[in-house]
Amino acid sequence: MKTKLNSSRTDTMRRFWPLLLIVGGVLIVFGGFIYDVMFAGWGPQDPTPEMSASYAHHAGIASVIRWCGVAVFLIGWVAGIRRFWPLLFIIGGGLLAFGGFGFAAAFASVPREAHFVRSASMTGWCGVAVFLLGAVAGVIRRVTRKPSVASLLAVTLLAWVVLSGPATASITPDSNPKDWPANPAKHRVVITREAPDAKQAALIAAAEAAQPSKETLRQAVEARDRNDPLGLAQSKEAKPPVGDKVWWYKEQLGIRVPCAITADAVTYYSDLVGKYGKQVFKRYTEPSSRLDYHAGVKFHKELKLGDKTFNDVHVVTLKLTFNQNFAATTTEGMHFQKERVVVLDAKGKVLHISGDGPTEVPILAI
Repeated sequence: MKTKLNSSRTDTMRRFWPLLLIVGGVLIVFGGFIYDVMFAGWGPQDPTPEMSASYAHHAGIASVIRWCGVAVFLIGWVAGIRRFWPLLFIIGGGLLAFGGFGFAAAFASVPREAHFVRSASMTGWCGVAVFLLGAVAGVIRRVTRKPSVASLLAVTLLAWVVLSGPATASITPDSNPKDWPANPAKHRVVITREAPDAKQAALIAAAEAAQPSKETLRQAVEARDRNDPLGLAQSKEAKPPVGDKVWWYKEQLGIRVPCAITADAVTYYSDLVGKYGKQVFKRYTEPSSRLDYHAGVKFHKELKLGDKTFNDVHVVTLKLTFNQNFAATTTEGMHFQKERVVVLDAKGKVLHISGDGPTEVPILAI
């Protein structure tokens, strides 16, 4: 009995040790990424020779760790590929995709880590391709029991199609930015204020003139952006901007991020897009930017907002959408939407404001 038990355990280890190597290899690769970010990835600004040497030393260690992980991963893969290779593809691809996209999302809002985000994104896409390869191969193997040459070619074609997209879209090490002349057609400003009469125009102006409170600004600064879960774009000690007409609470990629939509905010983004339209760029792809702003007024005999009720009021809705792709920086783009609702009485007095606060700003990096 004891001999049979030991034999069973041995058989189990023989069957599943390749999986352990695959998982371990993936973890080692991610450990190399973490080491790179912690000790080398930030890159010193205006480094001294000693700092450059230290940076190169830690970057080399991180590279060795990653390649060791790749080696362990491949050993496990080769060892188990004959027995259950579709399952290995599915597990390995899933881990690569989860880790790659996870790291890319965590560091997407940090401009200094654009190179790391690109590497992590490519790792994620490779993981998706490997996962699909294993899934399709598993289905074919399940149905046919023995994969034919035609089925293997179909799986290979699928992997090539999936991989070719991100591969061709990425920036290769030998890529060089191009010179792009000023092109106003790529930078558009659309501002609409629906005010049929002077009274509605005055109500919109009153809504745009209302400033966010200092408490709202403080809360916006302290709020955590889910696009920056590690809080790398802004330190915990950051404080709100100071001034009389402060409508933003932080900057990303050198662009102000709104806490509230005001007339000054609309002017800021309009001027910014206009400046981009007159600018000559040196970028990998042609930059573009756009501002869409709409303001409208509606009269309500009775309005309920949460536990509050307003009678005979005017509601001004302000909607702003801004995006820029590779205009502020060489490899990053950003996009956000913001809406503000202002309730005013017949005399234009502000009774209630909703919508002020932090704004989610997804960052795209290539």
